[in-house]
Amino acid sequence: MPTKRFILIIADDLALRQALVEHLSENEACKPVEVGTLADALHYLEQQPARTDLVLLDLGLSGGDGLAFCALLRRQGHEMPIIMLAGASSEADIARGLQNGASDYVCKPFRIADLGVRIRARLCAGANATPGRT
Repeated sequence: MPTKRFILIIADDLALRQALVEHLSENEACKPVEVGTLADALHYLEQQPARTDLVLLDLGLSGGDGLAFCALLRRQGHEMPIIMLAGASSEADIARGLQNGASDYVCKPFRIADLGVRIRARLCAGANATPGRT
């Protein structure tokens, strides 16, 4: 039986969090952990840094700047893949997300099955990475 991977979902939209938790739990052999604020996400990562295999970061948070939070995680040395979920889809928005440390950028609305494929790809890439490199 494969080991479940821990995915931190950061989104203040409860319906989005619930849909992601349901899909990830049932279809992706993952253990989703959900938080609604950047402060809660930071607290979780301080307590459980080794248990986070991937982060899904909704940029449309009402209580903070997701781009700055992603950059902060990278400055703190977190190397797990971060997939940004955003309503902004211009080339400049995507470039800004990737420049701030995102591993991938998914524009809303998205198909949850397509997001699942991106998650599996990022988790596989991380499992095959050379230690010390991202």
